[in-house]
Amino acid sequence: KDIIGLEESLQLLLQPEEMIGDNQYRCSKCQKLSDALRGTIFVKIPPVLTFQFHRFDFNYATMARVKINSSFSFPMSLNMSKYFESDSEDLYDLYAVMIHSGGANGGHYYAYIKDFVSNRWYVFNDQDVKEIEETQVLSAFGGSIGETNRPSAGGNAYMVVYRNSRMLDENFDPQKPRAGMIHKFLQDEVESLNETYRKEKEEFEWRKSLIHLQFLYPAPGASEKSSKTHMISIPKYKSLREATITVRDALCEEVPEDCIRLRGYDKLTNEKTTAFTGKYEESLDSLGCFSGQILFVETKAPEETFSEVESDTRINISVVKWNPIAKNLENEAKVISIPPNSPVVHLKKKVASIYDIPPSEIRLFTLNTETMAVTEFCNPESPLAHAMTVYCEQGPKDGASLIKEKFESDQYLIDIRYNRIGERLADQNISIDKREPVQLLKERISDSINVPVDNFMLCNNMLAKKQYKDLSLTLEESKIFDGSVVYVCPGEPLCKGEYLLKCYFLPEDYMFVDQSQTTKPQELCVLKVNEASTPDELSALLLSKDGIESARDIIEKIKEKQERKEYCIRWREKRGNRPGKVLLSSGSLLSTFSGTLQDDFELFIQILNSPNDPVDSNEKVLLHAIRWNSSSWSTDKKKFEIVIPTNSCVRDAKEYLSHQCGIPIESVQLVKSPPKIQEVVNNCPISIAVLNWNTPEHISLTKSPWYLKNGDNILFRDSRDPEKEEIDPELRDALLADGIEESIYIRTEYDDQELC
Repeated sequence: KDIIGLEESLQLLLQPEEMIGDNQYRCSKCQKLSDALRGTIFVKIPPVLTFQFHRFDFNYATMARVKINSSFSFPMSLNMSKYFESDSEDLYDLYAVMIHSGGANGGHYYAYIKDFVSNRWYVFNDQDVKEIEETQVLSAFGGSIGETNRPSAGGNAYMVVYRNSRMLDENFDPQKPRAGMIHKFLQDEVESLNETYRKEKEEFEWRKSLIHLQFLYPAPGASEKSSKTHMISIPKYKSLREATITVRDALCEEVPEDCIRLRGYDKLTNEKTTAFTGKYEESLDSLGCFSGQILFVETKAPEETFSEVESDTRINISVVKWNPIAKNLENEAKVISIPPNSPVVHLKKKVASIYDIPPSEIRLFTLNTETMAVTEFCNPESPLAHAMTVYCEQGPKDGASLIKEKFESDQYLIDIRYNRIGERLADQNISIDKREPVQLLKERISDSINVPVDNFMLCNNMLAKKQYKDLSLTLEESKIFDGSVVYVCPGEPLCKGEYLLKCYFLPEDYMFVDQSQTTKPQELCVLKVNEASTPDELSALLLSKDGIESARDIIEKIKEKQERKEYCIRWREKRGNRPGKVLLSSGSLLSTFSGTLQDDFELFIQILNSPNDPVDSNEKVLLHAIRWNSSSWSTDKKKFEIVIPTNSCVRDAKEYLSHQCGIPIESVQLVKSPPKIQEVVNNCPISIAVLNWNTPEHISLTKSPWYLKNGDNILFRDSRDPEKEEIDPELRDALLADGIEESIYIRTEYDDQELC
């Protein structure tokens, strides 16, 4: 930490230690104590030097690993003759710097390396390599960030490598190290590995060049349909002539070279295609041959001639015919092979001969699969393209097209999977127009499973049972798309705006800070309500129910207290096991919980010992105040409610607490309570004591940086109370550095579930 750089560090390393006084040296021979010097000396230095810096340490005050980011310089040229006895000057040049960026518990590594030949520096950062200036290398010394266990934005050197400058004379070749620089056994091993690599590379390149061709060869005197398939592997740089000879040898046929030829083969039409005329000296690669391609082997007698081929290339058109009886397209397409650039009229003649239909009654269509637009071939001279799919229909040209109607309908048709009641697997399928309402989908499923529509729910999730309530919406508006799954669940379906709410009784002892002393919230019943329901309507509906058997006594108790005018009922959002937002007497479920209202929404019912609820508008917030006792480093057993305007600041809360607890306002100190306050108090109460209790009085309670919400906790104390014990300043700083800073805490969804 306190060393400037590498050269100073080497001097300190070689500085001898005096062993005198109580630290005298004991001779191993005479067993007598005597004054001595102990130290390190360099006898011989290798041509390459590697220095690792002590960047990582352990802080025993915080019991954590830390990284030392302080500056530590290193020279571009290091004169090692200053550190040991040498006959000549030993200069070493810096040529590699390893960088670490981040903290003690993680980070990233990269390197700066100097090229042997060009003397230029490069940064090697994972897959990225680029040239850099020498000034960037010098920036890796580090800075005055100090000791930390947190990642820093930049990086600093933790290892440097030097090489002897005598290695770099005019005759030095980095690719051919001098004799003696590398041990012979290493050279032999490297050469052996290189030879293995060369052989494997040659074999790999050979295998990479191979293509695997299938070829059909009919037995002598047999028909072409009885041809058997054979397979050969041949380098793609071989010529077609060489491939033909290889095929002949593989077949073990004694056929003259000019009596055998290879032809293309179309497995869709089972027809021979190109004869590769004039292309026998071209390579298989240039002819476009590929692995798995099928070629046909033709042979002839010496006195015979090969038959002429119409064209070296043909195009295949797939024709799908409309079946008027089934009122649908046929499943199998007919593949018709025709010369390239053939007009539609040529294809119509072929279709007419296959299906025995007059050409004048044939109508041909194409489908754009992206736009699902259907186009009819009206011009008989329109060209055709290879691999095109054409749809065929018999009928008058001016009449309506059944094929067009089908495709126009199909572009809106989607397939939906669903389950049967009592089964989890969605193995049933239904096709329906996505423009239809959800009501029609439900009716069709009802007919399929033979269950009335009012006896089951249609949900988009089996476990959560989130229902499709607005059945007037279309499938597309309800986000039901092609391939979607809807779940059929038993039960009474809900209409739009209806919800199932779970009601819980908030026990009177919920105000205990230690939640282990509180009673578990009791579930009362499940209510079917409308989103416009008010607290009075919810109370009336609750009291008209018997509830679950274990909660009937509680409901009777609520009825009894409501009849007495000195009590009132408060409804609150249930967030885990803690109460949250209050449902105002003038509000509704939708207006209060518009962003979170859903099925199985949970509410607390709370009995107040007052005729009116102090939380009577959205301009007020309900908080829980917990008193901290500095003299015992503990909290009061119970917290209490405070209701103040939402625009209140820390000063307003202090005035409220001063009036409530009888503490002078200048002695009231306030902080935001950390999550799981009782756990913190039990395990590390000092972390509460060292908080910054002098919170600025202008800070807003419900805005940045506190963002308090209904049901949140605040801590307060009387500054006149003596501290239990004096706090070590270093320990205070260590605790604050570990995250307990300025009494500001970040809330998470997990905290909402677990906070007391």
